[in-house]
Amino acid sequence: MLPKLTELKFISEYIHRFDEFFKTSVHQKTDFEIFLKKYNCNLQRDYCWNDFQKQELINSILLCRHIPPITVVEYLSNYYSSDKRNYDLSEEEFFKPKYQIIDGKQRLLTHEKFINNEFELEIDTEKYFFKDLPIDYQSRILSHNYSCRFLKYDYFGDVSDDDLVELFKWCNFAGTPQDNEYLTRFS
Repeated sequence: MLPKLTELKFISEYIHRFDEFFKTSVHQKTDFEIFLKKYNCNLQRDYCWNDFQKQELINSILLCRHIPPITVVEYLSNYYSSDKRNYDLSEEEFFKPKYQIIDGKQRLLTHEKFINNEFELEIDTEKYFFKDLPIDYQSRILSHNYSCRFLKYDYFGDVSDDDLVELFKWCNFAGTPQDNEYLTRFS
C-alpha cells in the first residue's frame, strides 16, 4: 500500500547533487540498506551491478543521457535548531538517517565507486580509472546531479516497514530485475 497522501509532507522532484548522499555528518546520513525490523532483513539487496551496467552509467553521465530518477524518503525533523541538538528527539531518533534510498542504490554506489577508482571505464578500447581521465571528464562526473523524487515525512517513525516495501515495489520495475526469491521475503 502506498503511503496516504495526507501523511506525506509533500512529494517533490528536483535535482540533487550526487555527493549530497555521501555526507557523513549525523544529521545528513543516507541509509542505502534500510533494515526492516518486521522482516528481519534489508530492503535493499547488496551491490550487484556487473561491469556492463557500471560502464553504461558512467557513459550516461559523460554523454548527458537520461538516467531515471532516484527515489528517496527524506525525514524533515529538525535535527539541529540554531546550532543545537533538537532535544525533542530521542537519542535513537536523533541518529536515524535523513535519507533512505528506495530506488537508485546501485546507481549512486557505482558513481561513488568510480570516483574512488574501484573500477575502470573503457573508452575506445582504452581503460581509465577516474584519476586518469582528463579534468573535464572528471569535472562532469563529480558535478553530476541526479533527478530525485523525494517523499518527505516529518519523522523517521512516520513510515512503516510495509510502507517502505510498497514504495520499493512501486518504483523498482527497471534496471536489474528483482528475483522472486528476494521479493518473497516481504510476503
